[in-house]
Parts: sequence; C-alpha cells; structure tokens
Amino acid sequence: VNGYGFPAHTGGPMFWGEQNGLDRVLATAKALGAKNGQRWRPARLLEQLVESGKGFLDAGDFLKK
Repeated sequence: VNGYGFPAHTGGPMFWGEQNGLDRVLATAKALGAKNGQRWRPARLLEQLVESGKGFLDAGDFLKK
C-alpha cells in the first residue's frame, strides 16, 4: 500500500478508486494503455464493474462466472 503513495490509514488505491469513481480509474487506465501499451490496459474485471455500475465489493460475483 505505501509503495503506491497510499498510506495504509487512507484505505489504499482500491478505496481511492471507489471514492473517486471506477469510471475515472477506467478512463485513466485506457489512456495509459493507449500511450504505453498493453501492459497498462485495464483489466476486464474493472471494465465489467464499470459497465454494470458495480464496485470492488461486487467483484466476487463476476469472478464466479
């Protein structure tokens, strides 16, 4: 957590993503992927969560499919 600039007491990057909108995280990941290659493209799970209006707490539902 601390390695990404998110001290543990702030909840970490996933908490930040939830609070600021996964759509914003997805847009940033897509922009980074376009600029820096496939390694930076967003995970399909993130795309599915945004498409369905869900959050990280719902990720398990998608992983079971």
